[in-house]
Amino acid sequence: MSLMPTMYAEIILAIFTSFCLLSSAEVSEFIIKSEQLPPDLNFMPTLGNGHVGYTVFGDAIFMNGVYNGVGGNSRRARIPNWLNLSVAKIQYEEWELAIIPDMFELQLQDGYFRWQFAYEANGLQLKLEQRTYPHRYYNRALIYELFVRCTGAIDPLLIRLTRKPGGESEAFDFSPLGSTNGTVSFKMLQGVTRRLEHRNFQTEPRKIFVAFSDDWENERTIELSAGQEELYYRYVITTDESEEIARQEMAEVIKLTPEILFQRHALEWRAFWSDFNIQIDGNLELSHIVNAGIFYLANSLPSLNTSHPNGAYFGLSPTGIGRGQLDADYEGHNFWDTEIWMLPAITQFSTRWAEALLQYRFEHLPGARYNAKQTGYQGAR
Repeated sequence: MSLMPTMYAEIILAIFTSFCLLSSAEVSEFIIKSEQLPPDLNFMPTLGNGHVGYTVFGDAIFMNGVYNGVGGNSRRARIPNWLNLSVAKIQYEEWELAIIPDMFELQLQDGYFRWQFAYEANGLQLKLEQRTYPHRYYNRALIYELFVRCTGAIDPLLIRLTRKPGGESEAFDFSPLGSTNGTVSFKMLQGVTRRLEHRNFQTEPRKIFVAFSDDWENERTIELSAGQEELYYRYVITTDESEEIARQEMAEVIKLTPEILFQRHALEWRAFWSDFNIQIDGNLELSHIVNAGIFYLANSLPSLNTSHPNGAYFGLSPTGIGRGQLDADYEGHNFWDTEIWMLPAITQFSTRWAEALLQYRFEHLPGARYNAKQTGYQGAR
């Protein structure tokens, strides 16, 4: 494949996202804001932790190393984006208010995306903040959080949440499992990929397990009681190729307070930025672009400190772990771009990450030797 288109794709993604989410009034080089979304949602930020990733407001979640499709049709196996939640409407007394966020923010330093809404009329003051992120320490977990602050309400507020996961998965067949884990109950699914990539190297379909902290379909109404000034709602998904780990991670996460859950995530990102950053003085726009590029590389690399040991890492694809359905994403596969364009920078991030990328190549040498032999070459290809 050509090296240059991939390099350009990475640069354009970082630059375009920075421009779309840039606020001229912002003073922090780690916070990128906008009052509106880009017209093409393909340019929304991707969030990941090396184990799972997704594009904000997109229709797909992808897991490290899980692919579906035969030969050249193999691509990342799409899990419906069950984390794509948002407040659609609020009902108060006789009127209904459609929620159109007035601020979107990509927070690079703490590794999350949030959108906000404020409303004030007839004595009612209302503020909504919604936040989404793949947890950096509990790295099997994907988090959605809703914070509501309200004063002046003399009647209950009804908050209508909607979920837009996209269509059914083309890659998995999902089936329900028992929901009880000791004293904790939650919805559980098993997903099995539909097609093997190559029968010489994959004898069985891939299985994943997905746990949900709350069991509802694509709409739910939450009530804020009259006189109640604050409300917090959290929706968590955990996923792994081990059912036990998916269940355990969910049980651990839902016990945590909102503050501890977020702090445990942010601490890992802060530790990364304290070890590696590029400081640019006097040019905030360039600083945003550089930091976004660093962030997009780092959030596709495996968490170095996790609640459960990481499984095998399956390398870094050109557009990261949060993408992989399109040909433009190279279907989520790894090419020599990894070593040519990305490895030099990643070596500066952490030698542990550099080692993980090279280890992936060594572990898949049998397939590379097979490719070479099939095409009349010696060695590995």
